[in-house]
Amino acid sequence: MSLCLFKIVKEWIGILFVMVSSLFINNSTDKVTVENNLENINTSTTAEVIEYDTKKIYNDKLAIGTTNVITEGEVGIVYNVDGEEVKLKEPITEVIEIGTGAKDTYTGSITGYGADCPGCSGFVSCKTKEGSYNLAQKGEYYNDSEFGNLRIVAADNSLFKCGTVLDITSNGKTINAIVLDTGSALRNNWRNYGKIVVDVAFKTEKDPEVYKITDRSENVKFAVKRWGW
Repeated sequence: MSLCLFKIVKEWIGILFVMVSSLFINNSTDKVTVENNLENINTSTTAEVIEYDTKKIYNDKLAIGTTNVITEGEVGIVYNVDGEEVKLKEPITEVIEIGTGAKDTYTGSITGYGADCPGCSGFVSCKTKEGSYNLAQKGEYYNDSEFGNLRIVAADNSLFKCGTVLDITSNGKTINAIVLDTGSALRNNWRNYGKIVVDVAFKTEKDPEVYKITDRSENVKFAVKRWGW
């Protein structure tokens, strides 16, 4: 056994002896004395905590914003005695499961519209965190502080409130979208018939994609990643 290990073990035996002896002492006048005769040994001993690592596992089966600790992290301990390092306890990596899935899912249809549609002003009906948003001037994408660049869509705001973030999947393609607008036809479909129709925004009605994007199959999937602002 190396000298440093001998010193550490000797110190721990002394501490353990005191702890065990105290269990059998009922009289407060009794004393236990532990002598540690190290007069001729000069030591330099330091203890250091080793921080644990964190491993993140992303799971689309859990709703976004949900976390689940699979393994609790634990710090390690290392002693340094006269320059010799002795690791008493290895750190344990913390494992955290992070949800990336939808908070809720719906099915319905999608259509397209342009900022210059009949009766449209170019402004979306929802106020953004920056104020009013002009679709005709700024384009059909909004840069959200949490989810990044998102396609602007219109929906019934009694179901999908302003700022709601959706993953819209149609014909094998997914659009990452944010609800910033509404329309009477959308509200009528939901409130009177229980049908979800979401309108995907374009800068102009002249864009041929306005009509190509239409999918009235009622099988379009809407996965809610955030409810409103």
